[in-house]
Parts: sequence; C-alpha cells; structure tokens
Amino acid sequence: MTNDDGHRGGVPVPFPQGGQAAPAHTYYYPDYTIEGGGGDTRELARLGQLLWRKKFWILGCALIGLGAGWGASRLIAPEYQSTTTLAINDRGTGRQGPITTGQLLAVDGWTDVFQSRRVVSDVVLDQGLLLRRLDETDPSLFTSFRVDENSTPGEYVLGVGAGGAWTLMRSDSPDPIERGREGDEVGSTAGFSWFPAVSRLEPGSEVRFRVLSLQAAVTSITNNLVVGPRARGSDILAATLTWHDPHEAADILNALAVEFIELADLLKTNKIREEVRLLKEQADLTGSLLETAEFDLQAFRVSAITEPTEPVAIPAAPGATAGSVAGASDPMFATFQGNKLRVDALLFESEQIDNILADVDAGGEVNLLAVRLLPSANQFPELQTATQDLQTARVNRRTLLQTYTDQAPEVVAVTQQIVELERIVIPDALRRLNAELRDQADLLNRQIASQGEQLREIPQRTIQTARLTREMNHAAALHQTLLARLKEAELAEATMGPGITILNPAWPNMAPRGEKPGGVMTLFALLGLGIGVAGVLVFDHFDRRIHSPDQVTGALGLPLLAVVPRLQAAPDPASPAAAIAVESFRGLRTQIAHVDGRAEGILLITSPAPREGKSMVSANLAISHATAGYRTVLLDGDTRRGRAHEMFNLQRSPGLTDYLMDRAGAEEILEDSGIKNLTLIPRGAPGGFNADLLEGPRMVELMEKLRDEYDVVVVDGPPLAAGADALFLGGLVDKVVLVVRAGTTTEDLAKAKLEAVGNVDLPIVGAVLNALSRSAPDYEYYVHYYYADAEAV
Repeated sequence: MTNDDGHRGGVPVPFPQGGQAAPAHTYYYPDYTIEGGGGDTRELARLGQLLWRKKFWILGCALIGLGAGWGASRLIAPEYQSTTTLAINDRGTGRQGPITTGQLLAVDGWTDVFQSRRVVSDVVLDQGLLLRRLDETDPSLFTSFRVDENSTPGEYVLGVGAGGAWTLMRSDSPDPIERGREGDEVGSTAGFSWFPAVSRLEPGSEVRFRVLSLQAAVTSITNNLVVGPRARGSDILAATLTWHDPHEAADILNALAVEFIELADLLKTNKIREEVRLLKEQADLTGSLLETAEFDLQAFRVSAITEPTEPVAIPAAPGATAGSVAGASDPMFATFQGNKLRVDALLFESEQIDNILADVDAGGEVNLLAVRLLPSANQFPELQTATQDLQTARVNRRTLLQTYTDQAPEVVAVTQQIVELERIVIPDALRRLNAELRDQADLLNRQIASQGEQLREIPQRTIQTARLTREMNHAAALHQTLLARLKEAELAEATMGPGITILNPAWPNMAPRGEKPGGVMTLFALLGLGIGVAGVLVFDHFDRRIHSPDQVTGALGLPLLAVVPRLQAAPDPASPAAAIAVESFRGLRTQIAHVDGRAEGILLITSPAPREGKSMVSANLAISHATAGYRTVLLDGDTRRGRAHEMFNLQRSPGLTDYLMDRAGAEEILEDSGIKNLTLIPRGAPGGFNADLLEGPRMVELMEKLRDEYDVVVVDGPPLAAGADALFLGGLVDKVVLVVRAGTTTEDLAKAKLEAVGNVDLPIVGAVLNALSRSAPDYEYYVHYYYADAEAV
C-alpha cells in the first residue's frame, strides 16, 4: 500500500493467536495520531530543531565568513568622493513650438559635454594622469615626468645602480629597453620623457610605475564620474567623482569644471558668430531684393506715364473729379479691384510654395529665405515657429561640428531635429498654408465672377502697380526684421559670457565611501551564516538516513512503539540516562502488549541491517518483561553473528545451533542469566551448522516447548539484510518488532527490506527508534523521563 506522502510502508497482518492488527499510521501514545493537520507546523518545528542541533556548524560557517570578510576588507582599496555644482544660465527665448530649440543645449546636453572625451582628455593630459605610481616612491621624483597620448602604455621598472646608473625595463620582460646615467632622458623609446634624480635613491632599489593609454585614462575617469541635474528641470548641474585619492579627486573635478566652462563658452560663442554670419547673408540678400523691388516699381511708373489712359467700362461715379481714375471712388469698383489684386497675390504666393516643396521633395534643403518672403508666413504661427527652430538648429549643428564629429550624440540629436523639421514639420505647414491660399483664391474668384462684366475690366496698370508695391513693402519689412535681429545678435556677441558658474568647487573628502571594514565583515558573516543554514537544509534534503520518529511513521508506514535514547557503551545504572532507557523499554513492553491486549507470547526483534541495536533492544526488552514478573526467555536467533551471550557474560555453546544439530537437548541449552525470571539461550557453536535447520521440525518443537514453559519468549533475530533467516523465524512468532537506528538506518534500505517481506505473512506490529540523540528534534516529546529518578533502577 502507499501512504499519503507516496512512500510504501509495511502492511500489518492478523496475528496467529487471534490478536488484532494495529491500524496503519497510528501511534500508540494516548491522544496522538499522525492523521490530521499540523504537518507543516511539525515540519517547520523539525527544521528549526535541526538548525539548532547544527548550530555549531552554522556558527563555524559564520565565523569563517567573518574571517573572510576581515581579509577582504584588507584588500579593498578605499574610495573617496568629491562633488562640485554648477549653475547653467542658458534658458533661451522660451518659445513654444513643435520642437523647442531656444538654447544651445539642455541641462542634460551639458551633462554629456561635461563628461565628453574633449573635456576629459584635456584634463588627463594637463593633470599628468597617464602616469600611475605603483610603490611608495617620493612623488617629487616624478616632477619632470612628461607623457602624452602617443606614449606606449604598460608597466615599467626603473632599476637604480651604483654611481647614478639606471636601467629601464618593462615588468613583463627581463630585458632592459634603456640604460643610462643620471641626467640622461628616461623613456625616449617608450614615448615619454623623464629626468629622475636617481642619486636620491639607494643602489639596487627599484621604482615601479605604469603608463596608461589616453583611452584607458579617459575611460577610468568617465566610469567613475556621475553628472546630472540636481532635480528634474533644475538648472543646477552636479558632478561627483569617485577616486582612490581624495586630493587628486578634487583636483581632477575642479579641472574638469574649468575645462567644461571653457568649452561651453567656445560653443556658445561659435553659435552666436554663426548666427550673425547667417543673418548677415540673409540681410544682404533681402537688401538686394528690396533694391530690385524698388527699381521695378519705379521703372513701371515711369513707363506707365507715357502710355495712353486705359478704357474703363465703368461710368464715373457721381461726384468724381476731372482727371481722376474712372471708378476710383466707386465702392464696388474698389472692392472688385481689391479682390482681383488679392487673387493675383494668392496665386503668386501659392506658386512660390509649390517651388519650395518641389525642392524639398527633390531632396534639397528648405529655403528659409524663400519661406520668410511669403507674406502669409508671418500670419501662420506654426510655420513661423518651425522656420525659426530650423534656423536655430542649423546654427547649433554648425557650432557643434566645430567641436564634435558627426557621430557625437549631441550632433546626432540636432541632425535628427533638422531632418524632422525639413522633411515633416515645415512641408506639412507649407501644404496646409498652400491649401488655405488656394481656398481663399477660389472664394475670391467666385465673388469676382458674380459681379458684372463692367467691373472685370480693371486696368492692368493698376494691378501691376499694386503688385509691385506689395512686393516692395514686403521686402522692406523682411529686410528691416533681419536687420533688427542682426543688431541683436551682434550685441549678444559683444556682451555674451559662458552662462555657466561654479557654485561649489570640489574639496577633498577624507571620509572613504562604500563598504566600511565592519560592513564588509558583517556582510561576509551573514553570507557565511546563510551558507551554513543552506548547507544544513540541503544536506537534510538529500540525507536519506532516519533521524526522527516522524520519518519512521511517515517514510516506513510503521507504528512507532518506542524511542530509545542514545546510551554509552557501559552506562552507569544510577545515571539519569540509564533510568530514561529503562522507562523507554517499559513503554515498549506496554505498547507491544497493547497491540492484542496480552503481554504473553513470542516476540521477534529484527532490524533492516546489522549494527542497528536489535540485540540491545532484545536483551533489555527481555529484562523488562522479567522484572515485571513474567517468566521470560531470551533466544539468540542470529545463528551467524549473535552476541546475546556476551551481554550476560555467558558461554556461546551449548546453544541454539547445538540443539538444532541434535548435539544438545532442550534443557542443556538453557542458561541462567543472573536476572530473576530471565533465561538465555545463546546462539551455539557455528561449526557445520546448516541455516536450513531453522525451518526444520526441531525448531518448531523448541518454539512450542518455550511457549508452554515461559510467559514471554524474546527472539533476537538476524537482520533482514542477512537473508531468509529472519523470514523463517518470523513464521514461528506472534509479533515482530523492527529496530531502526537514528542517524544510521536509511529510508531506502528500510523500505526495500519491508517491500521484500511484503508478501510474507509476518506479524510486524511496529518499530523502535534506537539511539536517538538528545539534540534530535522532538527528543523530549518521545523520550519519557518523568519517573526516571523516582525509584532505583
């Protein structure tokens, strides 16, 4: 059968004398059964007791971790942090549009500039950070050391000889690369220059140093540099450097701040200069356009004076003066003339937009000047904002390209902004404006068509004059606007500053950051503690040995009859441990009797494997019955390795084997044990004994004789692992008790042996857990000692 947790257990069977088999999975202690709830709680309690039992092992792991933490804390070099803050005073115009570009860079953009290669590499070279000393040599020895980005990186050793001689070699090669004397240049073959005062050093000493590549030095700084705004949307930029030397950290950070401000000033100056240049080009072009428009208007007026007056089909308005333009004062004529001029202007402007869009569709750039020359552009806010953003972005890109490459993140961001404006934002705005212009022209044309034929004859000179006048006025307005912006830009160029201020310079922070030695040791101690706990739990999970009573009932499926504590080889009868053991065997005797309500009968004590304490349990169980007044005989049925005679200091022969081989009678093999009511039958002489005799008639006769003459017969049987001997004896007894040893018997072996006897009619009534340690889980629950010291043993 299979119990609840999937393990196969033993199957109790009816007893020969009419006794009732005990129900499976039932303890024989009052008011306790393993059926029901509480399994999880008991398991947690067991694990807690297991951890407490292994507390010294866990504590040892924690101490090992503490020692490892102490060693690690000695190896961890201290790190120091230094911080500086800067104010970014560059907020731009604050205009709103699809894409805002009111300033050269946002605060996040300045963050990238601060830790850019341009800034960091200059500081690395200026501060001499390509050199790293590897020993405690006086730093003043390296005062003359000069290294640049073309130096050969690596670790070098300068050996000092007698009389100021020196030898330079790489640490990974025993061959010198340079030799010389004091005053000679050191490192010319490696790309650096050094004139050390070797006379200050003792002959035979060495100076170790490392030369870094520029890329390695820059990477070392940028990996330890954190730059960002103090808060979201803040104009305060904070930069923090983590470094191995607090003074050097402050020096590097201050140098980075100064270099950053110089680069920012250069970027902003170049931006203004570029914008001034573009505005000058546009102002010159609009000036030329204005001159052309004025000349065309003047030329047309001169030419129109000599031409005859155009016929007008509209009668003179009442009250018109002589010499005035016919119909000039008529309201309908004025409206018609205005609509005609407006349609002409709208169609001309639409043609200009078509030309601009054609250039963009062909892959060209947006002609900003052509867009600005559109009269309606000033009345279309979206287009006006987008064109201004595009010009600012173009200026920013040209400015950044003077410092960065095309692949720089700042340049890539501005380039994407320009592409979006030129390909999406501005073309879309122009198309919407063009659609509005054509809609207006269509509306005006319908109004003109609804008027009479007479009003359609508007003089062409009037239309041409109005068109040229309009173009001249628009060119003049645009030219004046560009001139005003040019003056503003020139004024900004003359008065501008970097717009970035250092609020708090970096100072050396002498308190190391990161893990303190105590913190490292605590962390390692906790790690060791966790490893110890995990190790105990993992070992417990894979440990197949039986350690607790729950495993007997759960894994083997047998009722637990008694728990015997671990005893010394020769315990003191007056000790509490011996008294507790006596109580355990009294409890075992009672539990066996409780199975069928009678203590008399033949008991077989066996175990899954040797050395699990079945002989000790058999002897003490027999003694317990004898002291209770039962006539008891202890039969050593382990004919191969039985040791019952040794426990009572008796002879091995004559015994059971002698009787079975008909070399001794039944009365001859009975020996007095020295204990009242207890008789012993030893195993006998081994010579020539045939194990098959255990199934013979003499064995049956002996068992019947003992049943008649004694109240209780305790058979110390062979282990189940010994073969069929235990099965032969099991067929002759009333009850079978299985002994398992805590910490020795494995679940797999015990279940395998129980499965092997599953088809044999053995009356197994339960199990005894032997040698349970005091530190084992539930020891006090199962081991009774209340009356242990109440009477002499």
